[in-house]
Amino acid sequence: MSEGRKHEVAEFIAVTATIMMLIAFAIDAMLPALPEIGTSLGVADRNAHQWVISIFMLGFGGGQLVMGPIADSLGRRHVLIAGLAIYLVACVIAASTDSFEALLGARLIQGMAAAGTRIAIVAMVRDRFVGAAMAQVMSFSQVVFMVAPIIAPLLGQAVLEVADWRWIFLGLAAGASAMLLLGSWRLPESMTAENRQPLNIVSTLRNWREVIGDPNSRYFTLAGACLNVGFTGFLVSVQQIFEQTIGDRNLLPLGFAIISTAVAAASLVNGIVVKRVGMVKILRIAVITYVIVAAFALLHSLLGDISFQSFVALQAMLMVSAAFAGGNLGALAMLNMGRMAGSAASLQGSLSIMAGVFGGSIIGQAYDGSTLPLYIGAMIFGGFSAIIVFFVAPIKERTEN
Repeated sequence: MSEGRKHEVAEFIAVTATIMMLIAFAIDAMLPALPEIGTSLGVADRNAHQWVISIFMLGFGGGQLVMGPIADSLGRRHVLIAGLAIYLVACVIAASTDSFEALLGARLIQGMAAAGTRIAIVAMVRDRFVGAAMAQVMSFSQVVFMVAPIIAPLLGQAVLEVADWRWIFLGLAAGASAMLLLGSWRLPESMTAENRQPLNIVSTLRNWREVIGDPNSRYFTLAGACLNVGFTGFLVSVQQIFEQTIGDRNLLPLGFAIISTAVAAASLVNGIVVKRVGMVKILRIAVITYVIVAAFALLHSLLGDISFQSFVALQAMLMVSAAFAGGNLGALAMLNMGRMAGSAASLQGSLSIMAGVFGGSIIGQAYDGSTLPLYIGAMIFGGFSAIIVFFVAPIKERTEN
């Protein structure tokens, strides 16, 4: 690869990953603020506070079903710009409401707007890269993207020290404004005119049928969805785990930063070694490691001795395994989807996220003061993912090319 090409790829990764960070900030910066939001808006049930996270992810998952076909018809850039603009407006609405229901409505819209941003970015990557090269680019992008979970809870906590939770949303609005300008300036349209699909229900259903009909797309998406259940269960219950189980809510930003740093490092390593080792081999090692760690974490929970150190260490190992699996699962699922990358990214992403929201919300609502619900869910769904990868998915050597 020439120096000019390397610079172009590096800039593309930096810009797209920075825009994608907005999605992580919309989730992770909220975590320290959930008790304050509940108190301010009169919501006494602690488990109900989880919906500030879950409803965003619901919009994020469901919105992709709409945004994918639009991205395949009108192009990636239009969807990206519109998504960022709507995200900005939703942030302002959320910051100004005095109703928990209205806040959840704004979060739903914010999630749908973020879905358009995500679809446009993934489709842009697929337009330019394929196979192991795509897995490599996605892994490097994930490293930049993972800066958000490292610093977002810290920033959210810092805001709460000097202002109320509404300023977190105003900060997100400012970030969306900056990303809107950056995306408009540095990201040209990546989809050629001859590859654009007609925007109608018949063509959309036909594309979805092809996406579901492709064995790679179907099974690797399902395996990723199973892992996403464990991730979502962690995300919606982590604030309560730190506050009630561990007993110190102020440790949340530190614990989250440690876990996120480990995940970022795993994504970086995956991007470096995936072409040499191969997607399939890394994926198999990752999913079996995930199941082993989940089993050990469940045993540790049954013994009831949960400390800050043990929880962070076990959760970091679990999410590192998921990070090694995730980038390769995504690339394998998209392997044959070049002509309809937008529709494929939308359907695959929506199914994975909606499964995560459904299963993860059950885990979160089952929170009982312990980490048992979290690790029972991780064990069950991690096992499903391993079964798919080892015994069901059509893994062949050609998937490595």
